[in-house]
Amino acid sequence: MKNSIIILLILFVHQNKLLGQNELTGKIEFYKSFESEWAELESSSDRQIVLLNSRRHRIKITQGESTIQTQTDSTGIFSFKANSIDSVTISVNEKSKVINGVFKLHPLSAEDTILLKISDKKLSLYKDSIQSPKFYTKYSEKQAKLDYKNGNARILGSGTFMTREIARRRKKLANQYNFKYQYIFGCMSLHSERRIAFRYNEVMKKLIGIKYVW
Repeated sequence: MKNSIIILLILFVHQNKLLGQNELTGKIEFYKSFESEWAELESSSDRQIVLLNSRRHRIKITQGESTIQTQTDSTGIFSFKANSIDSVTISVNEKSKVINGVFKLHPLSAEDTILLKISDKKLSLYKDSIQSPKFYTKYSEKQAKLDYKNGNARILGSGTFMTREIARRRKKLANQYNFKYQYIFGCMSLHSERRIAFRYNEVMKKLIGIKYVW
């Protein structure tokens, strides 16, 4: 008798969980798409990431035919109610093109706190394209792919203070992997230009099939 009651209670709780609404908690967290020991190459500074994570973000939650609009607090936390049957789509900053994100999940598989991580990649690209528009157009990641396709494989860099040994090594690599070094930087350059060139080189290195070029 006792076992039967326990089984009935378990079934009741399970059915109630399926048909009822559960309170779920989400947290938005932005992160750097690229970190480096060279601060000027990082996609965002530590302070910029802190500011992103401390602002309030607009949230749209869609489940079935139901749509809820809400926002996070200053720590990125938000909460909502959802049934346990239908999957949930969470849209973050839907009207933004640079700090937006879309996530799909099922309530039954959700953790106590749903961590939604968003890369700063689009924001970083946007900032650099505004600061150095002509340079960005000339050396974007898309352009790197086109250059390689058109037989113009190249690595962008600086030729200042280059020893003979470095010059010999680079020449050997260029001949071995069929690319050329193009020295576009002097002693002075904008950080945005350095980041743009770095991304260009990363795409080009993958296409060439080489890991180290310096």
